[in-house]
Amino acid sequence: MLSQPLLRLNTDGTPLPEHLKRLQQMKGTAATQACKMAYLVSCYPAVSHTFILREVMALKCRGFDIDVASINAPDRDESEMNVEEKHEYAETYYVKKDGFWGALKAHVKALRHPIRYA
Repeated sequence: MLSQPLLRLNTDGTPLPEHLKRLQQMKGTAATQACKMAYLVSCYPAVSHTFILREVMALKCRGFDIDVASINAPDRDESEMNVEEKHEYAETYYVKKDGFWGALKAHVKALRHPIRYA
């Protein structure tokens, strides 16, 4: 887990860590549009992939625009996740959830911008 101070309340009343508060403030600013990256992982968020979660959160806090796609659903129920994991769970694209046609649709959409897709 990330050891950031808890400052604000989330919409469900749970504390929102400082780094998530900064992410919300930065959305749509020039800093978040500087560099776009994507992660494709087998299962996210997952207990065994804590290092990936920390890396993604750190890059987002530094202004990178990160998209995460996971082949499989998380390794546990959302009720068992911490605040950071819940935040990432909500913003992650799950390939198997949408099946073959969903993945194909995502590729076709991405091909509209082939330079960005490469």
